[in-house]
Amino acid sequence: MEPDDLFQEAVTRSLGENGGRTCPCDVKPMVFLGNVMRSIASHSRKKWEREMPMGATEDDEDDPLVAIPDPGPSPDEVVIGRLDYRKTIARIEAMFDDDPQAQAILIGMMEDWSPHEICAMEPMSEKTYATARKRLRRKLLREFPKGPTHE
Repeated sequence: MEPDDLFQEAVTRSLGENGGRTCPCDVKPMVFLGNVMRSIASHSRKKWEREMPMGATEDDEDDPLVAIPDPGPSPDEVVIGRLDYRKTIARIEAMFDDDPQAQAILIGMMEDWSPHEICAMEPMSEKTYATARKRLRRKLLREFPKGPTHE
């Protein structure tokens, strides 16, 4: 609790009508408020110790137990994803070993080449390119009806 908040809470509890704390006549008001603040802080620490998970710290920024988890994939998910990606790419490339036009389109698409660049790599007309692309798409849809990651 911040010092100003703690002081405000002590004043509020001291002035509360129902169950509020009362200052004895022989105690100075500043000493009384100091003791109220100490009591509130002590109670808050004990409450925090009861409610927080084991190993947590008061500093939320550096505390891995109360910090918001990173939404990105974990390191093991990244490695597994890369392995799955490599297997899938190898499987797709093997599907088109006997079709150089479809293979050229596949490689060009993975490299983000334009259709003109793909046609220059594997000499073909626009009509041949469109036919080979349909062949590629249909064969991929037959092999992976729900996408490459869902078998």
